[in-house]
Amino acid sequence: MQASRRDLSIYGDRDPRDIPIYLLDEAAFILGLAPSTLKAWTFGSRWTEASGRKRTYEPLIIPPEKTDHFMLSFTNLIESHVLHAIRRVHKIKMSRVRAAMTALRHDFESQHPLAEEELYTEGTNILVAKYGTYINMSAGKQSEMAEVIKIYLKRVERDESRISRFYPFSGDPIAMGPAIAEQPRIVCVDPFVSFGRPVVTGTNIRTEILSERWLGGDSIDTLAFEYRLDKDVVEAALKYESARRPVDSAT
Repeated sequence: MQASRRDLSIYGDRDPRDIPIYLLDEAAFILGLAPSTLKAWTFGSRWTEASGRKRTYEPLIIPPEKTDHFMLSFTNLIESHVLHAIRRVHKIKMSRVRAAMTALRHDFESQHPLAEEELYTEGTNILVAKYGTYINMSAGKQSEMAEVIKIYLKRVERDESRISRFYPFSGDPIAMGPAIAEQPRIVCVDPFVSFGRPVVTGTNIRTEILSERWLGGDSIDTLAFEYRLDKDVVEAALKYESARRPVDSAT
């Protein structure tokens, strides 16, 4: 079903991709990022050095709107997903990252250039070339970044002209030379399914529910039977959940 035909009434006639539906900790969990890292990227930070000098870290990603809580949109998740790919390759100073993001917003004429259609329809070269120019990367580093971003972007899908869903990594991505090892698309995040919470791909079965039941004592065989899933799918969903939170072994 195309996004344009979906009933948006339950979202107040707003596209759920653009509204704040994730608490900061939820978003960090889905992405497999440290909450402190995601908070700095999206809301910035302030601190005082030992000398008494006050410092400010301006955000790299623009949240959807001001709220009483730190909340992000699905679009912000995608931006953070791509930014994570960039940061895996080149440990540059964040001041230069920020300058690159500002330039990308200008060139794409968008507040959210890392989630733009052009980036996905014309391949990674747009981002790699532009970003590489802004931070003055060597050709070798540009090649490495292209390989990593390619793996990350393969985990993002679009409906018509908008990003509609993505498939987070189950556990920390494994480096394979300059690139990242492929992983099955077992877990899906779609703002139109289960209000954007991680589910088993092709279903509305939340991975969180599977994890809670497993920790409560249900076996993998039981979960597979009751939810009509293959055992390896249940195991992958549990791996996704357990990689992101400290858990005790279920009996």
